[in-house]
Amino acid sequence: MEIFVSSAEDALATVKALLTSTVTFDQLHKWTDSTGRTHYSEKPPPLSSDRSPAAGPVAEDRNKNSFQELQGSWGVIKATMNGKASRDASLLDGTWTFRGNELVLQSPQKGKVRFTLKMDLEAKPKAFHLTSVEPPDQTSGWMLFSREGDRLKIALYDNLEGRPESFEPRGPRAEPELIVVTLAPKK
Repeated sequence: MEIFVSSAEDALATVKALLTSTVTFDQLHKWTDSTGRTHYSEKPPPLSSDRSPAAGPVAEDRNKNSFQELQGSWGVIKATMNGKASRDASLLDGTWTFRGNELVLQSPQKGKVRFTLKMDLEAKPKAFHLTSVEPPDQTSGWMLFSREGDRLKIALYDNLEGRPESFEPRGPRAEPELIVVTLAPKK
């Protein structure tokens, strides 16, 4: 059984119906998918590309080594949004600093944000999930990356909404916007 609801009224009616049903609460799972749709089911949510990768002892050891090529401080040399050059100073003036499995983003316009990272070791192209540490209420999400010589290319959706599939824009007006930044080591 899986139930989809599209409004608060539907959710309330669903909860009332479930309270009087034979389904016990330890059997009921609720989750929101990447499109914002709320699901209720007796089965746990399916694994999704929007979810953080599972952590385990073996994955943690491999995870630490997988960030080696990202380490250091990087400055933005180019930024695009949906394939068009961006003049957004908060992107262009930013510094990206990778230390271990942490990323600190800093810009004069938006201040400092710190994330912990978990690598998806199976992803092609390479990808990591960010979880906000400071401030703790910052959005979490996915980024793709590619190292090309001394350049680091990163793709993300605006506001970290979902997980990009590639570095290629989906269209000039696609939402959320695909942001691609090219970084070079800070001197």
